[in-house]
Amino acid sequence: MAGRKRRPRFKGPDEPRRKNSRVSVLDRARIVDVYWRGGDLKQLAEALDINIKTARSITATDRQTSLRGGGSKKTFGDDVVSTLRRIVDENCTFTLRQIKAALEEGTPGVTISTSTVDRLLDAHSYSVKLVTQRCADRNRDDVKHSRKLYAQWLQSDGPRVCRFNLDETNYNIWCSRNFGRAAKGQPAVHTTTTTKDDIPIINPIEEVFPKFKSHVKAYLSERPDLVLVTPQGMTKKEHRRSLLLDAARHSMQQIQRVDFAAFDRHNFSFVPAALREDDL
Repeated sequence: MAGRKRRPRFKGPDEPRRKNSRVSVLDRARIVDVYWRGGDLKQLAEALDINIKTARSITATDRQTSLRGGGSKKTFGDDVVSTLRRIVDENCTFTLRQIKAALEEGTPGVTISTSTVDRLLDAHSYSVKLVTQRCADRNRDDVKHSRKLYAQWLQSDGPRVCRFNLDETNYNIWCSRNFGRAAKGQPAVHTTTTTKDDIPIINPIEEVFPKFKSHVKAYLSERPDLVLVTPQGMTKKEHRRSLLLDAARHSMQQIQRVDFAAFDRHNFSFVPAALREDDL
C-alpha cells in the first residue's frame, strides 16, 4: 500500500521553513464561508497554503478571528495583592477561606478562589509557621519601666532569696489555632488585648505550663475513647472534669525541680534587655 505523499518541508532550496505562521483574519473568514456554503475545503486550504487540519479546526470553532495567544490575562493587580497582604498581616491565623471572604468583601467586583489566594501568598513569600502570641500592651513605656525595676531587683536580691512563682492558666479540652501565615523572615504574630502576657522575665513559671500541657495532650490522645464517650449516669461536664483531673495528676509528676532551674536561667538572660528598656 503506497504511502501518502507528503508536502515538501521547504518551499524552495533557499527559502527557510515557515515557523508558527498565523492564519490571517481574511483567510479565516474565507474558510468559514466555504465551510457553511458546502464548498471544497481541501481545495481552498491548498490554494491558501494552509494545512487541512488547521482549516478544519477553524471550521470547528467557527471563529473568524483567532484567540489571543500567550498566558491568561492578569486578573489581580497591585491593589488586590496589597489588600491581600494587609489582611494576612493583620490576621495571621485566618484560613484560606477566611482570607478569600475578607478579600472579596474589601475589594468589590473581585472573585477569587482559595487556590489562587494560596498561589498569590506563595508568590510573595508567605508561608505557614507557628503563631507567636503577643499582648498589645507588653511594650508600653510604663510596662518597660516596671520590667526595668524588676530586673534591677533580680540582679540585687534575686540570687540571695528563695523565690516562689505563682500563676494560673486556663485548663480545658480546647486548642487554639497554633499556625498562621507571615512573610519570609517575619514571625506570625497574633496580637491579643488581654492584660496577661507570657513574658519569661516576669514569671518563669510560664515556661512550665507548656511542658505540663504537652503531657496532658499526650495523656488524652492516648485515650480517645475516654474523651469521646461519656459514661452512663454522668453529664459530659462532669466526665470531662474528672478526666482533666486525672490527666493533671499524671502530668504534674512529669515536672521536676531541674526544669524550673533551667527556666530560671533562661529568665535571667532577659535582664540586660529589660535594663535597657528594650521591647520584649
